[in-house]
Amino acid sequence: VVGFVVAIIFAVGSYLFYLFGVAILAGSLGYALGVGMMGAIGIQFGFITWLVGIVLGVVLAFVTIAFNIQKYVIIIATALGGAALAVGTLLLGVEGMALTDLSNDPLKSMWQAAPFWAIILLVMGIAGIVVQWRANQNYWVEPYDNRI
Repeated sequence: VVGFVVAIIFAVGSYLFYLFGVAILAGSLGYALGVGMMGAIGIQFGFITWLVGIVLGVVLAFVTIAFNIQKYVIIIATALGGAALAVGTLLLGVEGMALTDLSNDPLKSMWQAAPFWAIILLVMGIAGIVVQWRANQNYWVEPYDNRI
């Protein structure tokens, strides 16, 4: 009986931990997209840009959990994050860009350095999404009727 109760506690805890992790990932993706797009249109980082990022992050985290689209958010976030990491590393090494420039406004810095790198980022991101999508098409987690 004690083992069963402990198993239930850990099962519920692991599911809540997973939901919390996915919500943080979705919020981070929303924040990065919000701040990145604000920087791309020429608005300097400040309170308004921060607020747009926070609001977009909270909205994306809520939508991800409410509409049960965790799988797709994980695929998109990891594909874009991997592409950004690879291209950012090449920008630092090959282009000789300063880390402060790249960390302050990555999209604008990338576009100003060479539009080629922005295109490479886009192609790598889309390729990552397509590969992960195709690899995971046959795997579905069926939600319970009494989801938390």
